[in-house]
Amino acid sequence: MLIKVPPSIQVGSHTYTLWFKPELSDELLAAQVNFRTQEIGINPSRPASETAEGLTHELLHIIDRVYCGDRMGETLVTASSQGMAQVLKGLGIELDWSLIRQKEGKP
Repeated sequence: MLIKVPPSIQVGSHTYTLWFKPELSDELLAAQVNFRTQEIGINPSRPASETAEGLTHELLHIIDRVYCGDRMGETLVTASSQGMAQVLKGLGIELDWSLIRQKEGKP
């Protein structure tokens, strides 16, 4: 089952915009959140399994900040995002990135 990723996602009262961010390939990251600008950058050059896990990972960081006061820590966020990615894949759920655009200029 293909699920379209929306160009923005709300967590609590905050709305985060998703962008393709090719410069993340220099850092070997699948995704990265910027809390100041409320943006999630997605590396379009990574495999689908990594971008799905990367989005889940960054969303968990946002959820942690909004609802848990940054108490989860990187180990728990990483383990949880890997587990969620595995469950989604096992359910046959894949992400469709067709609504996500590349941000013009430097983010």
